[in-house]
Amino acid sequence: MTDDNDMQRRSFLKAAGGTAAALTLAGCSSNDNGGSGTTTGDSGGGETTTTTEQSTREIANLAIEAEDDYTFSMELTGPFHQVMEMLSYSSFAAVPENYVDDLPDVDGEVDQSTFGSEDPVGTGPFQFESWSDGTAVDVTAFDDFHGEGPELDAVHWQVIQDSNASYQYGQNQNSDIAPMPTSQYDPDLISVEGTDDRDRDYGTYGPMNNGETANYLRVLSAGTQYLGFNAQQVEKPVRQAVAYVLNQTSIVEEVFKSRGLPATHLTPPTLFDGGQDVYDSHGEDYPYSVDEADLESARQIMEEAGYGPNNRVEITFAHQEGTSQYADVASLLGDQLQSVYIDISVEPTPWSTLLERGRNGNLEMFLLGWLMDYPDPHSFMQLLNPDFTNTSEAGPLAYTDWRDTEAAQANRDAWGEITDNLQPTDEAASTRQERYLEMEENNWEDAVIIPLYHPYDERISYDTVDMPRFGSAGPSRQKLNQVTKSGDSNTFQDVMTGSITTFDPIAATDTASGEVITQLFDGLMQYPNAEVTPEGNLATDYEVSDDYTSYTFTLKEGVTFHNGSEFTAQDLVYSWNRLANSQNSNRDYFLLDNLGIEYETEEIDVE
Repeated sequence: MTDDNDMQRRSFLKAAGGTAAALTLAGCSSNDNGGSGTTTGDSGGGETTTTTEQSTREIANLAIEAEDDYTFSMELTGPFHQVMEMLSYSSFAAVPENYVDDLPDVDGEVDQSTFGSEDPVGTGPFQFESWSDGTAVDVTAFDDFHGEGPELDAVHWQVIQDSNASYQYGQNQNSDIAPMPTSQYDPDLISVEGTDDRDRDYGTYGPMNNGETANYLRVLSAGTQYLGFNAQQVEKPVRQAVAYVLNQTSIVEEVFKSRGLPATHLTPPTLFDGGQDVYDSHGEDYPYSVDEADLESARQIMEEAGYGPNNRVEITFAHQEGTSQYADVASLLGDQLQSVYIDISVEPTPWSTLLERGRNGNLEMFLLGWLMDYPDPHSFMQLLNPDFTNTSEAGPLAYTDWRDTEAAQANRDAWGEITDNLQPTDEAASTRQERYLEMEENNWEDAVIIPLYHPYDERISYDTVDMPRFGSAGPSRQKLNQVTKSGDSNTFQDVMTGSITTFDPIAATDTASGEVITQLFDGLMQYPNAEVTPEGNLATDYEVSDDYTSYTFTLKEGVTFHNGSEFTAQDLVYSWNRLANSQNSNRDYFLLDNLGIEYETEEIDVE
């Protein structure tokens, strides 16, 4: 069992007397204030002096090494079956050595704010040009890119967060992509011409309101939308009643216009061992109906718990504001729950506020989603490990405060067995799969997270652009170096509906920022065209020890950063130290928890 050690690792960056940088699902970050300046007077009534208090914090001395300019090695505390997948994540991207001034004893060339907003330097196919917050982002082709292409001269994202405005922008053919909010979406306009060997549907969409028929691509994403509950604030019979009443099929068809699949599991079918067939087979045991509102069972369980017409319960239901479909889900569910003695008070909430309230344990019932960190059920089942749901600790992954039940303890035990079987072997994989299914079933029992649906990722594009099909990692993780344009302009025009926070790969937690970061930065590995099978990027080869804990990578030679400096193994050592030790890092747990880099802690003074 490694739960206690895991929790200790997750919070080791706390400053004495301060708060740790919080992990987030998406969309916001927080920084840790290490110390504070104070003014003190001499107790003798004489000279007044100003002093600066020093606090301490722990940093991780990582077991990574640049053996020479093109050989990089790392030591893990134990085997991990998703090493290459984990290293494909953009947080592990290479940054020029000592470029950013946010590590102890590093006098960087730029401060982190400048790096994240004006001067993000990587080795990707495009280099940063400009960003006008809330308006537009531009990148230009990097002529010295080490890989194929880029074929484009530039990429322009017009930032339009209003769904109707982004739709009209695309209908006016100001972009090569036609955004299609659900309010304007018509599934009858889809003509599927075929399904490829990766289960991607392709064809056409149209004619649209502008008379054009566009190219269409549909891919089931590696993600899940769900209803969650703080288990300490909403008791089990109420949660189960909501699960009985929830008609996933009806909501997907009526609210989301069939832009996804009804869910019975937190893990999406794309990552299920055995795929959709095993997902469906195991889903037959789902104790609540996904295609009808079972009001009778919901009413019965509520009455057994002592509720009735004269003893009703009221709970708040928070969801992201500005999304009409979420409001429709709340309305439909609320109408039905009234008949089973549950009254919900709906709270549309700004995204950052929603996440902050969740981290602080101030949500009762909420609608959120989870996209894969890496393509494995492990990435999703960590949300069902009760030790990662405690909102009194720094950085809960789920905001459910799940504990003190048989099902919660069973999941804690299952997670312990999973972490004891992380080897990339068939035997260990079989054990993990059995425990993953048990964790899904224990969640069914306590209903702390109710799966809602697995969305499709879709792309509707004009003939002005030719793009490779993306995979289930999603379009935001697809590099655009192979995209080609026709016509007079060789600039790919796209629309971004999310809000960018930073271009720093260790700080970004939102999809919009990540979409640009994908074009600017490279790591050892990558997901080619957002497929979930990793391949080498800055690494050309690697060796691994028999116990799967020692890795040695051979690096690609002749790679240059956007600022002209040559890429070497020392840049990776620096970049990973930033990921682990920078106060700006929101993804240190990828390195220290999930990957499990071996390290020793050192206490340092900070002003």
